[in-house]
Formats: sequence, structure tokens, C-alpha cells
Amino acid sequence: MYHYQTGIILRLFIITIIFLSTQVNAQQGSNTYFTFGDNKMDRGKLISVLGTNSIFIAGETEDTASANKLLFITKMTSGGKISWYKTYGGDISYAVNSWSVTNDGGFILSAEQYYKNDKETLYLVKADTNGNIQWSKLFDEGGNEVEGLSIVQSKDGGFVVTGLIKVRTVVSSVFVTMKEEKQYLYVLKTDKNGNKEWSKKFNYEDGGVATGNKVVETDMGYLIGGIMGIINGENGEEKNADMLLIHLDKKGNLIWGKRVGGPKNESIKTIGLIDGDVFVAGTTTSAGEGKSDAYLARLSLAGNLKWFKTYGGIGHENASTIVELDKSTLLVAGETNSFGNGAYDLFLLTLTKEGEVINVETFGQKDHDELGSAVVSGTTVFATGFSFISKAQKSAQAYLLSFEGAAKHNTCFYKPASIVSKDHINIFSIKELGKQLLMDVPPAPEKTEAPFYKTVTKNKLMVVEPFCK
Repeated sequence: MYHYQTGIILRLFIITIIFLSTQVNAQQGSNTYFTFGDNKMDRGKLISVLGTNSIFIAGETEDTASANKLLFITKMTSGGKISWYKTYGGDISYAVNSWSVTNDGGFILSAEQYYKNDKETLYLVKADTNGNIQWSKLFDEGGNEVEGLSIVQSKDGGFVVTGLIKVRTVVSSVFVTMKEEKQYLYVLKTDKNGNKEWSKKFNYEDGGVATGNKVVETDMGYLIGGIMGIINGENGEEKNADMLLIHLDKKGNLIWGKRVGGPKNESIKTIGLIDGDVFVAGTTTSAGEGKSDAYLARLSLAGNLKWFKTYGGIGHENASTIVELDKSTLLVAGETNSFGNGAYDLFLLTLTKEGEVINVETFGQKDHDELGSAVVSGTTVFATGFSFISKAQKSAQAYLLSFEGAAKHNTCFYKPASIVSKDHINIFSIKELGKQLLMDVPPAPEKTEAPFYKTVTKNKLMVVEPFCK
């Protein structure tokens, strides 16, 4: 009887230890982190998750022979097993800025083609779920420089792109040809095959610049967030830069436009439509604790500011991603050099939908770590970006990071951050922008042929290095 009771007590003890260990692990949150690349400049920029065995990442890599930038798309598992990896490029360089999962299970990418490595041209690429290119289109709007920084598939099956256009006009040809360049916010609407339906440019005064950084679809049309400001000609830095929000209907007509700013600089990096309101995030120097702070602001769908909160330390912080973790919680992510393990680390803020801080962490190794984008699948956050951790000099590797979004993490390369959070709504003003600032881009012959590209499938080249288990 004594040995029987001892066995029961021992089993209960083991079960208790297992339970407590499970609870601790649940509180800390499971996570996975690994890097992959070719010991060159590999950058993960975009991520989409259709399941733990179907994680898609797009980004940029370098051609080892020519040093040209190539696009890449890879499919992998959450454990780091690569199903396939494909690069796309040619005799010139390419960069990718944004993508969207399409209604047929494939992807639309908004990329840049560097013609003679000089002028940037908007390059739309449609790929299927296996990374096979179905079509590609070029848009230079009559020989101008065009960049597409954000793309979504609209409900009608077409695509909406926002970014910038630099329009060059001849101002004098008496002795030599002199050209003037103006930068406008740019919006392009295409059909499902990438054929242009309309395009618009938006600016507010001579000498000013405007850029669209993010576009989302609303019930009425398309909401675009970005930046408008004045360029300092001496060093090319923006000054007097403000947040820019414009709301267009489905034909590209202006519903409303708002310029929101404080005494210094603000920019919108990302937008989320959550609970019927507009959440915007980015960076500000008008308010906060350090050289620049990350911010989250909440506005109505009519563009009225409800609150504006900053998050930062003594250095630089920015926010470039907003994801909804659950019905009451948000994750706002970007980079910081005020806290963490290295020069710049990922900055991970868990917030209520009123902007109140629940948890703040950094993630990164001893050098520079940067966030490309993040998504939520279930309760897990998946993120990609790049990290300067390779043994080779001047090289970066792409990474995949996954973690439980609502948990605190005390392992791997996480560190808590003692940020200061404040509400600064009183220092901001809102200016209504008139419809006359939105103009059609003049019709121009479209390029009917995309540049030649070659697809290279690499199965054994990629080196995957796990860190967190």
C-alpha cells in the first residue's frame, strides 16, 4: 500500500510539473526564428500565411554575377523547410514594394524596374500560387518616374496602386534644354489583367512633394495615406512634412482630403480599417521623447482625429505595421534604436484599441534588424525582414519570425522596453484639401511589352539557420 500511494504521489507530482511548465511556456509564448539567404543582400519584405506549411515571402536578393537586384518569392513551412524558391530578374535591377493575395490564390506585386539603373518605373507582376508569372506590365506615364509603394486588389477584381510620380516638364530650351521636376502622390487603377482604367496625381503647392504610402479599399472607394511636405534643396531632407489622407471614390474622384500635422514632421507608413475607424501609424518629430517617435492615431472614416499617441525613447522609433490580434488588441510594429540588442531592433507594441500599452518588446541580434511586414494567422504573428547577422561582410539575410501575439517572450532575442507613451492630440491641426488638387495624369502611350525576365528556381542554394526553438 505504501508503494502504491508513493506511485500515485509521484505521478501527481510529474503531472503538476508538466502542467506548470506548459503554463509558463504558454505565458512566455512559443516562437520560431530563422534566417535564410545567399550571404549577399537578402531582404524579406512581404509575407502571406495560408497555414503553417504554406508561408509565402517575397523580397529582394542579389545576382552573384552581375550584382543586379532580383525579386524572389519563396514558399516555406513555419519550421524553415523551403518548398521552393524562385528569383526573377534580367539585365537590370528590380525592387519590390508591396503585394496582395489575389482572389485566385495567387499574388500581385508592385515592383520597380530600374531602367539603365537610373530611372524607376512601376512594374506590376501577376504570379500564381506556385510563383509562375502570368503577366507583367510597365507604367511610366509618358516617360516619367513612377513608383508604386502599395497595392490592393479591389472588389471588382482589378488593382489599385499608390505611390509617387515625378513629372518632368521643359521650362527652357533657348540655349540648352532645361527640365523641371515635380513630385506628386500617384494613384493607378487597373482591371484584372493590369490594363489601366485611370490614374491621378495629387499635390498642394509649387515646391511641395506628396507621396502615397498605403492604400486600402473602403465601401465608398479607396483610402490613401502618405506624406506631403517641402523639400530642403540643400540636403534633400523633408521639412514641414505632414500626414496626408485622401479618400477617393471608385472612379478616382476626391471625396475628401486632409492634411494633419504638428510643428515639425509626421508621415503615415500604414493604415488599418478597424471597427469602422481609420488607424494610422508612422513616425513623428513634433511630439514624443526622443529624436523621433512611433505613433498610432485613430480617426473617423470622415478624417476627424480622435486621438494621437506616441511611443518612444531617447532615440528613433517608427511604426510601419498595424495588425489586429483579436477583438480588443492591436500589434503595432516597426524599429527602434532606443532599446534592444543592436543598432536597430524590431519594435513590438501590444496595445488596446484605445492605444493603451499592454506590452512592449524588442527583437533583434547585435547588429541591424529591420521589419519588412507582419501578418496574423490565428493567434500567431508571422513577420519577415532582414538582419545583418551573416559572417560575410556587408551582407544581410532575410528572416522568418513567428510568435504568439498576446504573450510576453523572455527567450531568444526578445527584450522588454521601457517606453514613454503620451497623447498629443492638442498640438495637431487638420486642414481640408480641395478637389482642385487632384488631377488626371495626362494620357500617354502605354508600354505594351514588359521587360524580359528570367525565372531561376533555387532549391539547394538557400542556407537556413535556425535560432529559436
